[in-house]
Amino acid sequence: MKSELLVNAGFPLVENGKLLKSFLKERTVIPVFGKKDVMVEDRFGDDLVLIEGQYLEDPEKIPFRTDANYIALCIDGSYKQKVGLHTFTLTRGTVQLVKAGMPLMFWDVSHDFKCYCICFRSSFLSNLTLSTAAVDQLLELNPSEAPVLQLDESAYEEMLIHFSQVNEVYNDGEKSHGREILQLRILEMIYHIKSMMPPVAHVQTSHTSRYSQLIFDFRALVEEHFADRMPLSEYARLLHVTPKYLSHITRKELGDTAINLLHKRIIQEAEYLLYYTGYTVKEMADMLHFDSPTHFSRFFRLKTGKTPVEYRKLKHFQV
Repeated sequence: MKSELLVNAGFPLVENGKLLKSFLKERTVIPVFGKKDVMVEDRFGDDLVLIEGQYLEDPEKIPFRTDANYIALCIDGSYKQKVGLHTFTLTRGTVQLVKAGMPLMFWDVSHDFKCYCICFRSSFLSNLTLSTAAVDQLLELNPSEAPVLQLDESAYEEMLIHFSQVNEVYNDGEKSHGREILQLRILEMIYHIKSMMPPVAHVQTSHTSRYSQLIFDFRALVEEHFADRMPLSEYARLLHVTPKYLSHITRKELGDTAINLLHKRIIQEAEYLLYYTGYTVKEMADMLHFDSPTHFSRFFRLKTGKTPVEYRKLKHFQV
């Protein structure tokens, strides 16, 4: 079956779910969570897929996207991951809530790594009282914060129960109203996780919260306009601060200048386009609003140490 779980709107499909399948270690027993073959057709199609992720040997640090949102709980071991511009290490008891379309990378997977993952399209939840747009809004997180939580033992056990309840209904083909029950279970998990995460908005009552609000607004603008090649001065104008002050705050709060953060987001998108699409360097330069392919190539090499052509030659994940 040609799954559409790993396709970003507007970009080609990662054929046959290669990344999703390579995320799973081949084994002879049925996993505790989800199904052994995640590509098998079932009554939920690819709107909802449950995965028991295990050790993957030497994954390459290549960005990818999915058109599925996901909730993941690390059961054992550890691995490093990048979501957007956030880099972090996941260990036992960490839970993630990640919205579809976010650039992702993972690497340094330990041999004892194991996680449970619920992948779902927003449309899977949209025939309740929520529209797809409302679900997408519900999944919005604070872009200034990594979309991950380290749970204490009690919260971890409670989260395991949530995953087990979803798994039980998912695998029970005879369950009456199974889809509706799953929708409610997953919505409950989303609300539960979001209740433990920093809020999207900040009340500006102190220097710290004002700085947080500025970082939040800057990152939201970067995500919206990075491909437009807006100068930093325009970001600062929209935020009602000077470029110097904006960089001072990003360096203070994030350890990097505003212009470097902007450049990192452009490079992240360029890497994705080079690795997963057939666009020419000229087409990508146009898409990212560079003056010329030469300007784009020079910028890319300065930031990565490789030309776009050299980067494209990197070997794809092997299934």
